This record gives sequence, C-alpha cells and structure tokens, in this order.
Amino acid sequence: MTTKQFIKSMLKFSVPTIISAIVGILCLPIISRVYPEDQYGYISQYREVGVLIRGIILLGLDQAYIRFFKEKDVDSDQNGLFQFCIKVGLITFTATLIIALFFHRSITEYIFNEDNIVSFILLAIYILSMSLFRYQNINYRYLGKAKEYNLQQICYIIGDRLLFVVVAFYSTDYVYSISIILLANLIVVLISGINQREFYTRGKISKTMKIAMFKYALPVMPVSLIVLFNNSVAKLIMGGFNLRTEVGVFAITTSVANIFSIIPNTFQVYWGTYIFEYYDKERDRVKKVHDLIMILSLLLVALVLAFEDVLYLLLGVNYRGSEPYFMIIMLSPITTLILETTSYGINIARKTSIALVSSIISCAILVFLAKKKT
Repeated sequence: MTTKQFIKSMLKFSVPTIISAIVGILCLPIISRVYPEDQYGYISQYREVGVLIRGIILLGLDQAYIRFFKEKDVDSDQNGLFQFCIKVGLITFTATLIIALFFHRSITEYIFNEDNIVSFILLAIYILSMSLFRYQNINYRYLGKAKEYNLQQICYIIGDRLLFVVVAFYSTDYVYSISIILLANLIVVLISGINQREFYTRGKISKTMKIAMFKYALPVMPVSLIVLFNNSVAKLIMGGFNLRTEVGVFAITTSVANIFSIIPNTFQVYWGTYIFEYYDKERDRVKKVHDLIMILSLLLVALVLAFEDVLYLLLGVNYRGSEPYFMIIMLSPITTLILETTSYGINIARKTSIALVSSIISCAILVFLAKKKT
C-alpha cells in the first residue's frame, strides 16, 4: 500500500468524525444555555452506565471478533463468528437483566435520583441496542464498506447528539431526552441489521475458534471496562454523592474536550483495521505513523492551551466553572491518540494480560484521587 492509498483509505472513514465535531460545536452553546445542569447530568449518567454495562454484556468478544475477523480457518467463517458473539451477548444480557431487576430501584435512584421503572426499561433496551450496534459497526469497518459505515455513524450522531437538543425546546426533562436517543438508536440498528442480513445466514465456527476467542476476550474485557471506567470515574463518583449539577458541568466539559477527539477518532477508525492486516508487512510505516502521532499530540496540546478562553465563550455561564481544570480533562483524547499507536503490539502478540495489569493500576490511582477530591 502506498502512502497515498493509506491516507485515502483513512480519510474515507473520517466523515462521521468530522460531522460529530461540527455537531458538537453547534450543539454545545444550545445545550449549556437550555438544559439545567442536573438534567444534563442525568442524561450523561444514563449514557455512562449504559456503556459500562454494555462492556460487561460483550464479555470482550467484540475485541476478539475484531482480532479474528480476517483470520483464516477452514472450519470457521465471519458469519459463524458474528452469530457466536451475538448468541453469547444475548445470554449475558438476559442474565444481567434478571439480576438487575432485583435492584432496579437502586439503579434508577443512582442514575436519575428517583425510582422510575420506565427509565430502567429504557436503559435495558438501550444497552441491548448498543451491543448490536457495536457488532454492526465492526462489520462495516472491517469489510471496508466506508459508505455504509459513514451513513450508520452519521445517523447515530444525529440521534444521539442532535435530536435530544431539539426535544429540549419542548421539555428539558431527562425522560424525553433519553427516549428520543433510544428511539433513534433502535432505528439505526434495525436498518443496519436489514442491510447486513447476510450475516444472519448459516455460518460455522469451530470449537477451537470459540476457545481462541474466549482466551483472547476474557483478559480484554476487564481492560475495556477499566478504560471505560477511567473515562467515567469522576462522573460516577459525583453521581454517587448526589452531585447532579457537578455531573452536568463535568459532562459538558468532557464534550468540549471530545470535540478535539476528531484527530484520534479519525485515525482510530482505520488504524485498527490496517494494523491487524499489515503489521507484518509494513513495519516501517507503523513506526513512522507512531512518530507522526506523537508530534500531532504535542501540537494539539499547544493549540488548545492557546484558545481555551475562546472555547469557553461558547458555553452558558452556569457551565463555565470547569475552566480551571479543563486541560486535565483534555489529556483524555490526547492520550487516547497516543495509545492508538502503542497498544496494538500487545493485541497482536495476544498478551492481553499485560494490558489488564496496567489498566488495573491506572484505575486504582484514578479512584483514589477522585474519592479524595470528592
């Protein structure tokens, strides 16, 4: 693959990321002026808890699906791998839902500060739909279907980050917002499922492949959960102390920082597919890309530092209290960018236990600091 082909292939999958950044820039001034901080805090908690529980449901098999998607096995095919992951996901979802039903009051009181069975049901459906969305998204990416991938992502962005802003002009009550987010996501999942109906035709997967996937997935699952938890720990702990206003302010600040995730997200979408296919053929390019990413990370930090005050003019007055610690939050998308070029060696070597140990250490440090601050 030439450098021109590499850049062209990466840019093909960058459209949703650019649109996401634009939508974020346009919506943040409205959200921060229309939504009360506590209501936006509920919406943020809903998303964070949903994503964390989805990580449990997936059992790390989404990462195994990525790792073995292009592996050659005479007794297994992509349909078999896909159906195996979906079946296991449905089993874990059902088991988790049965257990959660006994604690639904505590769950909704933690997230929404009230006992609300309707919100609990919405959360359960949201988790299931997001789990299916994850595998559909992987299919588009790793089959190189840029058009379908872009369309799916754009529709998701519209539903998740734009429609609930429109609903706010009718009511800022969180129930309306999470309902429209869920409805939009269900529509996207349904349409994508119809478009990928060939994956539901008869497939095959060997016992050896199932064992290999579980062996790869089980150490990866806690790593994925810890990474998600690291990104959410501050909001989760503040929610536990019933600091809903602070959760809303922190969530808006994270959204501002995530606008700058345009670079890591654009890079990540294609790099994951590229590295597993070409890691043994184009080692020099892998090293050069790593050096380039490090330089871009430094430039990004300098750029944000220079225009931080301008950014905060976009936000409503009630949401500007986070400016003193904004650069700390900004480190998240920057380190994510760096991680994209340093983490794949572990995955390629299938030594996922190393990532588990490092993630546990970082999580422990974050929890300690967050509790101490709170």
